[in-house]
Amino acid sequence: MRTLVIGTGITGRAVAAFLTGRGEPFDSYDDNHKTKPEGFEASLQHIFMPELVDPKRYSRAVVSPGLPRQHPVTMRLLNAGVPVLAEIELAFRHAAGPVVAITGSNGKSTTACMVHHLLSGAGRRASLCGNIGVPFISRVDDDPDHCYVVEVSSFQLERVETFKPKVAVLLNISPDHLDWHGGFENYAAAKLRLFAAQTEEDLALIPPDFSMQIPGEGTQVVIPGPDVQMRKSDLVILPDFSLPLEKLPLPGPHNRLNAMFACCAAHLLGITDHQAEDLFPDFRGLEHRMERVGVLDGRVWINDTKATNVQACQAAVESMQQSYVIILGGCDKGEDFNELKLEKNPPRAVVTYGETADKLCAALADFKPHKTHLFRDACMAAQRLARTGDTVLLSPACASFDQFDNFGKRGKEFKRIFEELAST
Repeated sequence: MRTLVIGTGITGRAVAAFLTGRGEPFDSYDDNHKTKPEGFEASLQHIFMPELVDPKRYSRAVVSPGLPRQHPVTMRLLNAGVPVLAEIELAFRHAAGPVVAITGSNGKSTTACMVHHLLSGAGRRASLCGNIGVPFISRVDDDPDHCYVVEVSSFQLERVETFKPKVAVLLNISPDHLDWHGGFENYAAAKLRLFAAQTEEDLALIPPDFSMQIPGEGTQVVIPGPDVQMRKSDLVILPDFSLPLEKLPLPGPHNRLNAMFACCAAHLLGITDHQAEDLFPDFRGLEHRMERVGVLDGRVWINDTKATNVQACQAAVESMQQSYVIILGGCDKGEDFNELKLEKNPPRAVVTYGETADKLCAALADFKPHKTHLFRDACMAAQRLARTGDTVLLSPACASFDQFDNFGKRGKEFKRIFEELAST
């Protein structure tokens, strides 16, 4: 029997390469390709219509994240009793070393990068992979000392069965991707699947008030809580880890919380406070997450395109220490923009763009938003409305798919527009 690889993007290509390397037969499926795509040379056949998929040919399917939950191909397979797995599930079954898996509505990329920075800087063999852009399956090997720091999304967790991280981290849960999951309860349930297969030998790092909701048998550590907390000017992990807060690399209370989770996860894998104190000052953060682009006519441009939901945008707003103009907008994921409380740190001006411009204008009417359609126009308007000493903050609170393929391309366009204006 063979595997059906569903989706021929980055994840699908990594799965195809893995199966090819093992000499395992597979077919491929993608709605958008009528010829066998690059990277799928070993695919026995390439299918592009759901009705051409014969479930009797397959012992399993591996699906790329983000494929609609009710896609006709996956439903056809599931109805026939064929297991449909996430790529991280397949990878986990073949990875010999420990897995640190990190999820949450916000902060998971930053936290995963922090954990990887601490582990690799201390000399551990560690791979940063998963939802951050490098498929987990492309990094697996049979080295028991190889540690995998895996960012996992709710899309990926929908299709796990035996996925059992040695250290599982849940940073937070707030409304996100509700259009894809069909509501908040389904979204939250997907996130919590991270813990479902854990046993007592595994560790579950969770926010307060989640202990009664966590499935599985993992040993719970509440953050902040009795064993992991801020004491005066130090981050403390009892009994023997203490790190001065001044050593933490990124500003804002949300990043302090990310660092608490990261330090705890790394410490549980053997990293000492002395190592963390030496390593953290070199951590530079992520592209597209509160990234300083430069100064244009006295206005500082900050790229926070990765803030694709209300909570992430709120964190950015509350971290601003100078007057700012904020750019909001993009693809509508069904969020309630009334939950965005700009009054906690009011901007000088609000600029909206794209598919959600009208909804944002209605929710933030007290701030008299300036509405545009195109992203470029929003950037130009924000620069015009800002004054010397202000910040132009792109923290859109929305996905990018109305005008861009992904949030990264939106961020790169923001930086390109900055460079264009700076050169004129």
